[in-house]
Amino acid sequence: MTPNPTSCCSGKGPGYRTPVDAMRYGPRETLLYVICIQPNGQHPDYLAVIDVDPQSKTYQQVRNTLRAGLGWPLTIR
Repeated sequence: MTPNPTSCCSGKGPGYRTPVDAMRYGPRETLLYVICIQPNGQHPDYLAVIDVDPQSKTYQQVRNTLRAGLGWPLTIR
């Protein structure tokens, strides 16, 4: 089966031809999810949700956090 260069994801999804096209023509992300690992182990690891929408009042701020161990383990150290 030969891939069709004009379609993506078998006709499902936004249909960007390449990741670069998705960056150029797709909608901008508004939230960034960052895993924050505490190397000394004195504080729990957590997932931070950061606002990356320049039009938002909370731009560049942590909007929420989720501690590790509450449904998603971090076992790699």
